Amino acid sequence: GYTPFYLKFMHEIHIALIIFLALKASSPRSRIILKLEFDDSQSMLRIFYNQYVFYYNTVSISYKNTLFKYRYKIFRRGDIPKTLEIFKSGKYIGEIRENNKIGWTKEDLEAILRKLNL
Repeated sequence: GYTPFYLKFMHEIHIALIIFLALKASSPRSRIILKLEFDDSQSMLRIFYNQYVFYYNTVSISYKNTLFKYRYKIFRRGDIPKTLEIFKSGKYIGEIRENNKIGWTKEDLEAILRKLNL
């Protein structure tokens, strides 16, 4: 059989792995942005996103606290799509990639960029 030390060690490794995966999944980088709404009357941007496949949420950001970066970004397997990154007071909120599997087309992204004057 296995020694008690080995069993305890393996149990702790499993717990550490579960915690690591939970933290990784809760990262804002794992958000999938589904929709953006611009409310000019209140100067607010509402971001609708999906996280963990079943968790839907909304973030509202005032225009003055919103920062956008539109640039090429390297992803796995060497993909380098143009990416619109969204920040709230310098803190990462999410991103929209051109031609990804979520349904954002180049035309959708161009319409957002025209709205943002980028």
